[in-house]
Amino acid sequence: MTTGPTPALMKQINEAFNSRDVDRIMSFFAEDCTFLMARGPEPEGRRVHGKAAVRKVLGDRFRVITDMRWDHVDSFITGNRAVTVWMVTGTGVDGEKLNYAAATSTSFAATRYSTRTPTGSWWSTGSASEHGCTEIGNRTAGEGPGPEVKGDTRMSNSSVGDAAIAVVRRNTEEVQGKGNWGLFEELFADDFVDHTPQPGTTPDKDGVRVLYKRLRTAFPDFRPEIHWQAAAGNLVTTYKTYHGTHQGEFLGIPATGKKVSFYTVDAMRVVDGKITEHWGVATLLDLMQQLGVVPPLGRQR
Repeated sequence: MTTGPTPALMKQINEAFNSRDVDRIMSFFAEDCTFLMARGPEPEGRRVHGKAAVRKVLGDRFRVITDMRWDHVDSFITGNRAVTVWMVTGTGVDGEKLNYAAATSTSFAATRYSTRTPTGSWWSTGSASEHGCTEIGNRTAGEGPGPEVKGDTRMSNSSVGDAAIAVVRRNTEEVQGKGNWGLFEELFADDFVDHTPQPGTTPDKDGVRVLYKRLRTAFPDFRPEIHWQAAAGNLVTTYKTYHGTHQGEFLGIPATGKKVSFYTVDAMRVVDGKITEHWGVATLLDLMQQLGVVPPLGRQR
């Protein structure tokens, strides 16, 4: 019998990570777990398989970052998946202060943690079997899509969730991907609020319109690739990769002609068929590295 996560279980897992007690953390992981780290030699980071290997990785990390902590920002549970946004803090090598957002998606089966995937996402199976995390804005530069997600990429337990996913997907594919500005006006509520606005934009409908147009001007072949979507009521979380060729100014950076890709995880609330709220995180440091503005990070943590 398959059982899903509960708020109590997620709190226990969070407390275990914040204790930095590796034995306590690993009690939630399955023997055949896979841990996908945000940084590493491959485009998706670094894949670590098996409980013993994951134990070593976590132990090594906590020996370097002795005060590492994950502070809960927001989360929801749908079916066998829990989606959570964290603020990660700590003191790294040479006293470097860490402070970044991470989004995690954990899928459960039975009673063990199962997966952790890039973008700050954890995937798991009641015991953690695969776990993946994207330290948003702190990943080693690399091109290519995120890790493959097997099975249904749209996860919802209600007709409300299904309808909300459809609205967000239309925005991603037709507005962001094709520049359908008439549809933008239809899909976004006039009192829309962006809780994580990008630099140089306002936290409202006008600000999002400006951002979308800037993206399509800077990257004329801008293409979103949706990996999965999950809905809890009218709140939809989407994990996706954006692709494009840098042919116009973006964030003050002149056109480079380089092909780039970067991950995002965002949540949108849909009310009466319109998008009313947004929260999001993206690997913008990764994008800056691909554009050659920021050098690749020289060490792994």
